[in-house]
Amino acid sequence: MIDTFAWTVTLTRDGGTELALIAASPTAVADPIAESVPAQPITREPRDRVRAGLINSDADYPNDPYRLYRIGGSGHREQHDLAVAVTVHQLAADPPWSGLLDHIVFLARIGLDGSLRPAIPPQALETVVAAAAGAEFRYIVIAAPETTDDLRLVKGITVVTPADLREVLSCSNP
Repeated sequence: MIDTFAWTVTLTRDGGTELALIAASPTAVADPIAESVPAQPITREPRDRVRAGLINSDADYPNDPYRLYRIGGSGHREQHDLAVAVTVHQLAADPPWSGLLDHIVFLARIGLDGSLRPAIPPQALETVVAAAAGAEFRYIVIAAPETTDDLRLVKGITVVTPADLREVLSCSNP
Protein backbone atom coordinates (compact mmCIF):
# COMPACT_ATOMS: atom_id res chain seq x y z
CA MET A 1 0.00 0.00 0.00
CA ILE A 2 1.22 3.51 -0.77
CA ASP A 3 0.97 5.64 2.37
CA THR A 4 2.71 8.84 1.28
CA PHE A 5 1.55 10.23 -2.05
CA ALA A 6 -0.12 13.09 -3.88
CA TRP A 7 -1.93 13.29 -7.22
CA THR A 8 -1.00 15.60 -10.09
CA VAL A 9 -1.98 15.97 -13.72
CA THR A 10 -0.09 16.49 -16.96
CA LEU A 11 -1.25 18.01 -20.24
CA THR A 12 -0.53 15.77 -23.20
CA ARG A 13 0.68 16.99 -26.58
CA ASP A 14 -2.74 16.36 -28.12
CA GLY A 15 -4.53 18.56 -25.55
CA GLY A 16 -5.64 15.73 -23.28
CA THR A 17 -4.64 15.05 -19.68
CA GLU A 18 -2.90 12.26 -17.76
CA LEU A 19 -3.06 11.68 -14.03
CA ALA A 20 0.16 10.86 -12.21
CA LEU A 21 0.74 9.66 -8.67
CA ILE A 22 3.81 11.00 -6.88
CA ALA A 23 4.78 8.59 -4.11
CA ALA A 24 7.56 8.23 -1.54
CA SER A 25 8.82 5.71 0.96
CA PRO A 26 11.78 5.49 3.35
CA THR A 27 14.70 3.63 1.79
CA ALA A 28 15.07 1.56 4.97
CA VAL A 29 11.67 -0.06 4.28
CA ALA A 30 10.95 -2.46 1.41
CA ASP A 31 8.56 -0.88 -1.12
CA PRO A 32 6.82 -3.62 -3.15
CA ILE A 33 4.80 -1.05 -5.14
CA ALA A 34 7.88 0.77 -6.44
CA GLU A 35 9.41 -2.58 -7.34
CA SER A 36 6.35 -4.11 -9.05
CA VAL A 37 4.91 -1.32 -11.23
CA PRO A 38 6.55 0.97 -13.79
CA ALA A 39 7.64 3.65 -11.30
CA GLN A 40 9.85 6.46 -12.59
CA PRO A 41 12.28 8.00 -10.06
CA ILE A 42 12.11 11.77 -9.50
CA THR A 43 15.49 13.24 -10.43
CA ARG A 44 17.82 15.45 -8.37
CA GLU A 45 16.79 18.89 -9.72
CA PRO A 46 13.11 18.76 -8.65
CA ARG A 47 14.13 17.18 -5.34
CA ASP A 48 16.50 20.09 -4.63
CA ARG A 49 13.91 22.70 -5.68
CA VAL A 50 11.22 21.12 -3.48
CA ARG A 51 13.62 20.73 -0.53
CA ALA A 52 14.46 24.46 -0.71
CA GLY A 53 10.77 25.35 -0.93
CA LEU A 54 9.89 23.20 2.08
CA ILE A 55 12.77 24.44 4.23
CA ASN A 56 12.09 28.09 3.33
CA SER A 57 8.44 27.52 4.26
CA ASP A 58 9.46 26.25 7.72
CA ALA A 59 7.90 22.90 6.85
CA ASP A 60 8.94 19.52 8.21
CA TYR A 61 11.42 17.69 6.03
CA PRO A 62 12.41 14.02 6.46
CA ASN A 63 15.77 13.34 8.10
CA ASP A 64 16.07 9.81 6.73
CA PRO A 65 16.79 8.90 3.08
CA TYR A 66 13.73 8.18 0.95
CA ARG A 67 12.60 6.96 -2.48
CA LEU A 68 10.59 9.40 -4.57
CA TYR A 69 8.88 8.25 -7.75
CA ARG A 70 6.08 8.90 -10.22
CA ILE A 71 3.54 6.35 -11.39
CA GLY A 72 1.69 7.28 -14.58
CA GLY A 73 1.92 10.46 -16.59
CA SER A 74 4.80 11.12 -18.94
CA GLY A 75 7.96 12.57 -17.48
CA HIS A 76 8.51 14.86 -14.53
CA ARG A 77 7.71 18.48 -15.12
CA GLU A 78 7.89 21.52 -12.85
CA GLN A 79 4.09 21.44 -12.63
CA HIS A 80 4.45 18.34 -10.44
CA ASP A 81 6.51 20.25 -7.83
CA LEU A 82 3.59 20.89 -5.48
CA ALA A 83 2.60 17.21 -5.49
CA VAL A 84 6.24 16.28 -4.82
CA ALA A 85 6.43 18.75 -1.91
CA VAL A 86 3.22 17.44 -0.33
CA THR A 87 4.48 13.86 -0.71
CA VAL A 88 7.92 14.55 0.80
CA HIS A 89 6.41 16.58 3.64
CA GLN A 90 4.21 13.59 4.57
CA LEU A 91 7.31 11.51 5.26
CA ALA A 92 8.12 13.92 8.10
CA ALA A 93 4.51 14.39 9.27
CA ASP A 94 3.23 12.33 12.14
CA PRO A 95 0.84 10.80 11.28
CA PRO A 96 0.77 10.98 7.46
CA TRP A 97 -2.36 12.51 5.95
CA SER A 98 -3.96 9.19 5.04
CA GLY A 99 -7.32 9.42 3.33
CA LEU A 100 -7.30 13.18 2.84
CA LEU A 101 -5.18 13.18 -0.32
CA ASP A 102 -7.34 10.66 -2.18
CA HIS A 103 -9.56 13.53 -3.34
CA ILE A 104 -7.06 16.32 -4.16
CA VAL A 105 -4.98 17.11 -7.26
CA PHE A 106 -1.92 19.37 -6.79
CA LEU A 107 -0.68 21.40 -9.75
CA ALA A 108 1.86 24.22 -9.31
CA ARG A 109 5.53 25.00 -9.65
CA ILE A 110 7.36 25.88 -6.44
CA GLY A 111 9.84 28.70 -6.11
CA LEU A 112 12.92 28.24 -3.93
CA ASP A 113 11.24 30.57 -1.42
CA GLY A 114 8.12 28.35 -1.23
CA SER A 115 5.99 30.56 -3.47
CA LEU A 116 3.56 28.90 -5.87
CA ARG A 117 3.71 29.70 -9.56
CA PRO A 118 1.27 28.80 -12.32
CA ALA A 119 2.20 25.50 -13.91
CA ILE A 120 0.31 25.49 -17.19
CA PRO A 121 -0.95 28.09 -19.66
CA PRO A 122 -4.14 29.86 -18.51
CA GLN A 123 -6.06 28.72 -21.59
CA ALA A 124 -5.44 25.06 -20.64
CA LEU A 125 -6.40 25.40 -16.99
CA GLU A 126 -10.11 24.84 -17.51
CA THR A 127 -9.36 21.58 -19.38
CA VAL A 128 -7.23 20.32 -16.49
CA VAL A 129 -9.80 21.29 -13.84
CA ALA A 130 -12.59 19.62 -15.83
CA ALA A 131 -10.48 16.46 -16.21
CA ALA A 132 -9.84 16.34 -12.45
CA ALA A 133 -13.58 16.78 -11.83
CA GLY A 134 -14.31 14.02 -14.35
CA ALA A 135 -11.96 11.70 -12.45
CA GLU A 136 -14.04 12.46 -9.31
CA PHE A 137 -11.47 14.52 -7.44
CA ARG A 138 -13.12 17.02 -5.09
CA TYR A 139 -10.37 19.66 -5.00
CA ILE A 140 -7.59 20.96 -7.20
CA VAL A 141 -4.87 23.09 -5.64
CA ILE A 142 -3.21 25.48 -8.09
CA ALA A 143 -1.20 28.69 -8.05
CA ALA A 144 -3.55 31.64 -8.40
CA PRO A 145 -4.13 32.47 -12.07
CA GLU A 146 -5.09 35.98 -13.21
CA THR A 147 -8.75 35.02 -12.97
CA THR A 148 -10.64 31.99 -11.69
CA ASP A 149 -14.06 33.00 -13.05
CA ASP A 150 -14.12 30.28 -15.74
CA LEU A 151 -12.88 27.69 -13.26
CA ARG A 152 -15.80 28.29 -10.91
CA LEU A 153 -18.12 27.11 -13.69
CA VAL A 154 -16.66 23.59 -13.63
CA LYS A 155 -19.12 21.46 -11.64
CA GLY A 156 -18.13 18.94 -8.99
CA ILE A 157 -14.75 20.35 -7.96
CA THR A 158 -13.46 23.16 -5.77
CA VAL A 159 -10.49 25.17 -7.01
CA VAL A 160 -8.15 26.18 -4.18
CA THR A 161 -5.57 28.92 -4.83
CA PRO A 162 -3.22 29.32 -1.85
CA ALA A 163 -0.47 31.95 -1.93
CA ASP A 164 2.41 29.66 -1.03
CA LEU A 165 3.54 26.24 0.11
CA ARG A 166 3.18 27.18 3.77
CA GLU A 167 -0.54 27.85 3.21
CA VAL A 168 -1.02 24.54 1.37
CA LEU A 169 0.58 22.57 4.18
CA SER A 170 -1.26 24.41 6.97
CA CYS A 171 -4.62 23.82 5.25
CA SER A 172 -3.86 20.15 4.63
CA ASN A 173 -2.59 19.15 8.06
CA PRO A 174 -5.21 17.13 9.92
